Amino acid sequence: PVVVKVTDRGIPAKSTTNSFVVVVREVNRAPVMVPVGDRTMAELEELEIPLETEDGDLPRNGLRYQLVSGPAGMTVSEAGVLRWVPTEEQGPMETDVVVTVTDDGVPPLSATNQFHVTVVEENHPPLFLEISDQTIPELQPFEFSILALDSDIPSNGLRYSLIQGPVGLKVSPQGVVTWTPTEAQGPSTNRIVVQVMDDGIGALTATNQFTIVVLEINSPPLLFPVADVEVPLGEPVLIPLDVSDEDEPRQDGFVFEVLSGDPTAIVDSVARVFEWTALGMGDYSFEVGVADSGLPQGTDRQRFTIHVTRPVLTVRVEGGRVFVEFESLWNWRYDLLSAPYSARAESRGYWSSILPSLIPGDGSRQRWEVPITAYEGGELLRLEAIGPPDL
Repeated sequence: PVVVKVTDRGIPAKSTTNSFVVVVREVNRAPVMVPVGDRTMAELEELEIPLETEDGDLPRNGLRYQLVSGPAGMTVSEAGVLRWVPTEEQGPMETDVVVTVTDDGVPPLSATNQFHVTVVEENHPPLFLEISDQTIPELQPFEFSILALDSDIPSNGLRYSLIQGPVGLKVSPQGVVTWTPTEAQGPSTNRIVVQVMDDGIGALTATNQFTIVVLEINSPPLLFPVADVEVPLGEPVLIPLDVSDEDEPRQDGFVFEVLSGDPTAIVDSVARVFEWTALGMGDYSFEVGVADSGLPQGTDRQRFTIHVTRPVLTVRVEGGRVFVEFESLWNWRYDLLSAPYSARAESRGYWSSILPSLIPGDGSRQRWEVPITAYEGGELLRLEAIGPPDL
């Protein structure tokens, strides 16, 4: 209450008092928001702004904030903290933000504020998907694709390249890895490093690595073709066999064998020579094979034919004599069936005054000498080779 007193100026002075009550009512004053300046930010970057407000009331009123308008994803807490992370799709963009604050006075009063936010496009590096390690055989073409993603919207173009890898391996700009390991590159373990680069402003890159294991694969030997041959009966057949091998390191332990044909034929695996002597005339087919020492074992084979003809008889006239020469065969019997009366035969240096019925066949060079002193009537010297009974 308010008490007042009045006193007069009389003698004696007199006074009186009075009292009354003054009621002071609270008047709510509107809050005033502190201005928020315009902001520029990058997409995917977090924006956080504590909103500030001045309230002239005592005691201070409670304040509650609210977002009036703004981009998708932006929030304002009741305590006055504005938060926003622009998505890739929201950059670039420009947007106005309007926020309001309301006190809890009577009556409640509010204030608004507006500011501008600019979101700029920002290039983000591409991201490789996982690349699995690979195991491949040597000498076999190999191809697979690597893949990276770009989170920018719109997506940037991507270009792939090889940073580290073995000789011959290539990576196309589209991300296709191709390689045919050579024989010398197996076995081996190869570390591959690849890179992808986008075409955004301020091009960004990413790298990834993986391993390719090359397995050693045994390549079969190659037996060169064997040409058909023609030999006279009794002449030994010696055919060199030539083989090649692509394996690295090269293999040396080749084994040759006669797969089909006369069982008396053999192949010297060390000298690599086919050996055979025919016991009769005709055409003989053979198949020879070769095997290497690799795992799994590789083989090759070739067929050829040997044409065995009549024995070669060399007949020449020299100094009034006729010489008949031929290759004698083991275990064969040679008979001079007819000759001029003055003919004589020589065998192993022994001269006979009569025509022999048996000339040993010992594999040596034989020579028959027939002097011609009287040669009338066209008589002929005829030589006939007779082999073992079963031939």
